[in-house]
Amino acid sequence: MITISFTMSSQVLYNPQYNLEYYHITKNGMTSIIPSLGMSWFPIDTIPEDRKVLAIIRDPITRFLSGYLEVTKYYKAGLLDGHVVRKPKLKIFGGTNQDTFLRYLEEIEKRGWFDGHNAPQHTFMSNELPKKGSITHRNVDKVTDFVLFENMNKGLNELIGKGVHLLRNNVGNANSKLALKSVCEANSDRIINIYREDYNLHQSLMNRG
Repeated sequence: MITISFTMSSQVLYNPQYNLEYYHITKNGMTSIIPSLGMSWFPIDTIPEDRKVLAIIRDPITRFLSGYLEVTKYYKAGLLDGHVVRKPKLKIFGGTNQDTFLRYLEEIEKRGWFDGHNAPQHTFMSNELPKKGSITHRNVDKVTDFVLFENMNKGLNELIGKGVHLLRNNVGNANSKLALKSVCEANSDRIINIYREDYNLHQSLMNRG
């Protein structure tokens, strides 16, 4: 299992062979990309100014469901208190079912995100993470290459010019995703409303092909 620290504000994930920096975003394939592309932490002042900067962008609806399952996994393991940036107000956990999912959605609608797995994707590219996990050097305008999560292998192959075979890590519980797919899709407008900026970026990339 790969553990990602959000306290390394003066370091970046970088591969010198590709001169590529990577803006990791939770639930966007980072546990596959980091080992597959050989990313390591480097002090920001030691890497070239002309580096490429990669960010993976995912459909916020499928990312929301994947993030929900990840957060409930932490809760069931008793790790939630040490993982969240704030404690959720509503009693939202108690099983992977539709009622729990809707309480989770309502919590974020009313009070905003409380964990990196439900933080908007743009927060990871614009220094909007809380002080606890600040990544002060990031700026969406520095991203040179956006790659769609749904088409990562093709996008990464085009970017670095070699055969990329992503290692599959943290794929989640397929049965749980299937069981909640319909309620997630039924509430897609609510999810999009929360993550409007992410949705617009994802759609623009989809339209670009």
